[in-house]
Amino acid sequence: MKTFLKIIAGILAFCILVMVSLSIYFNDERLREMAVPAATQTLGTEIQVENMSLSFFRAFPNVRVSMEGFKVPDQDGNTVAELEEFLVSIKVLPLIVGNIYLSELTLNTPKVYYTVLEDSTTNIDFLLASDDSESTEQSQSSFSLEVPQMIVNNGSVEYRDLTTNTEITASELNSQLAVTYADLIETNLNTEIGSLSVNYEGTNYLDNMSISLNQSSTLDMTNEALNIESGSLSIRGLALNVKGNINSWSNEEIGLNL
Repeated sequence: MKTFLKIIAGILAFCILVMVSLSIYFNDERLREMAVPAATQTLGTEIQVENMSLSFFRAFPNVRVSMEGFKVPDQDGNTVAELEEFLVSIKVLPLIVGNIYLSELTLNTPKVYYTVLEDSTTNIDFLLASDDSESTEQSQSSFSLEVPQMIVNNGSVEYRDLTTNTEITASELNSQLAVTYADLIETNLNTEIGSLSVNYEGTNYLDNMSISLNQSSTLDMTNEALNIESGSLSIRGLALNVKGNINSWSNEEIGLNL
């Protein structure tokens, strides 16, 4: 019995030593040297990350990656998206069979800036072009992605359309999302927007309106079908039930039953 306990203790000590060594080796500088060039090449713009860390202990038996001061500029250097902190914990064993299982995904103070320019192009066209070039290759490979809980804390979205002189701002955005991505995309969403403002041609149509949305849905991209099993939309305390389905959105007549 004592021999068995010694063997177990030795194995545990070895595992701890390996995790400590990896945590020391993968410091901020090495992680950024590995991650930032790959992200820059994938997105086609110079990604900025102030600090990165890797932890085997805080999320054990998972691996946690933390990024601080994350920023995505467009090709003119203007910011498209930024966030104060990004936390992700990945389960190691499912990766062996080609599945991605995230046990934690947290975005702290994310900000997104979307602009439609006067020539009808947008400030994120370079990102969409990058996605299109890889979509065929990715569609040929089958994988599943599960995120039990994605948390957004104090986010904001700014939308500007220079062709119609429209500005939409959503701030104080807090959200919890659970998603499973495979043949079907299943989501459970709980979102609150503390302030929503809409300005069109200099006139405010909405000013600091609060909105909340709760919904459970299943999306079938192949058959163009979105089924909302349950949901509610609350506008300044007035709750509306949201339930039904949307389909055939690539046709001239969209199927809508809500």
